[in-house]
Amino acid sequence: MVLDYFAGSGSTAHAIITELNLTRKYLLVEMGEHFRSLVVPRVKKASYSSEWESEIPKDPRGISHFFKYMSLESYEDALGNLTLNRASGQQQLLNEPDGSDQSDARQAYVMNYLLEVETRDSKSLLNTRQFLDPNQYELNVRSASGDETQPVNVDLLETFNYLLGLKVEHIAAPIHFEAELNQGEYGRWQAKVKRSETGKWWFRTVYGTNRTGQQVLVVWRNLPSVIDGQGDGIQKDNAVLDAVLIEKLSIRLTESQDDEIDVLYVNGDHNISIPRSRKGEPMEQARIQLIEEAFHRLMFADTEAVH
Repeated sequence: MVLDYFAGSGSTAHAIITELNLTRKYLLVEMGEHFRSLVVPRVKKASYSSEWESEIPKDPRGISHFFKYMSLESYEDALGNLTLNRASGQQQLLNEPDGSDQSDARQAYVMNYLLEVETRDSKSLLNTRQFLDPNQYELNVRSASGDETQPVNVDLLETFNYLLGLKVEHIAAPIHFEAELNQGEYGRWQAKVKRSETGKWWFRTVYGTNRTGQQVLVVWRNLPSVIDGQGDGIQKDNAVLDAVLIEKLSIRLTESQDDEIDVLYVNGDHNISIPRSRKGEPMEQARIQLIEEAFHRLMFADTEAVH
C-alpha cells in the first residue's frame, strides 16, 4: 500500500497505474479543490491509456481498475452546520458584557453546556431524527472561496460501514415495495408487501463481516408513514419492515448458532422481538441493534461526548 497524503496532481497514482500495473494499492489524500478537477480525471485517463497526446489516447486499451474517492467534512463545515437551540433566558446570559457579575457564569455555561446540549441536534453532531429518510441527510458545505455554502448529501451507508470496520461482501441496490396494511385481532398492524418500482417504502441491505468475525446485516429503510405524520405511522412502517425481513429477505434470528446472521442493524425504532434462549429468556447479547445508537456510539468513541 502506497500512502501519499500530499497527493498534489496525482502523480503517485499515475505511476502505480502505468509503471507498476497496479501491483500496489494506493491511497491519496489532498485538501485542495483541484482534487476533483485534476487528480480524479488524471486517474481515469491513466487507467484508459498510458499515453496521451493533445487529449487523444495513444493506446486506449486501458486496464481494469476500480477506485473510489470521498470527501471528509472540514472543521469549518462542522462549525457552520452547528444549530443552537436556546431560550430567551439563555440568550440574555450570553449577552451580558465582559466583567459583569454574570461573566463567569457565561463562560462556564458556554464550555460545559452550550456545546454539549444546545447543539445536540446539529447535523454535524449526528441528528438521528433525520434518519427517517437516510437518502436525504445533508450538510451545508462551503465553496472553495468560503463565501457561500451549498447542501450536499451525506452517504450515511458508506460512513456506517467505515464506523463498523465492516469488510463488505455485498451492497444491494435499493428495493421499493408497495404494502397492503390492515389491523389484526389485537389492533396490531400487519402488512403484505410486493416489489414495485413506484412503491413508497424502500430498503437497502449491506452484508459483511465485522472486526470480530461476526456476520453482519445492515438494513437501511425509509419511514414514509412517520414522515407523512400518519396516525400509527411507526407501527405501519414497522409492519412493512417485518414483512420484508421475513417474506423477502428470509431473516429469522433465533437462538441457534447456525444462523447466517450474527448481528442485525436497522434504522428507526422497531418492534422486532429479541431472540430468546431455549429457556425462554432474552439472550444476553442483543443481536438486533439500532443504527442510530450504534452510529452515535462509534462516531464519538474515545471522546467525552460518548459519556
